Amino acid sequence: METGINIRNESTLHRQIKDWYAQEGDELEVFVAGFITDIRRGDLLIEIQTSGFGALKKKLARLLPEYRMRIIYP
Repeated sequence: METGINIRNESTLHRQIKDWYAQEGDELEVFVAGFITDIRRGDLLIEIQTSGFGALKKKLARLLPEYRMRIIYP
């Protein structure tokens, strides 16, 4: 069973995409600057988004000045 900060709130699709996309050595469900990011791969933050992008507005505004980010949208 996967453990993490926010796994109880994610949809099956979100979890399956995250599991498929994650690579060995990635960190899942990590706090970064006050936000939970789905995957941290070195200095890259990866967000899985399965619904609208409005929920990412504050997170992107805070993280983009300091971090590289990739958004995965199926």
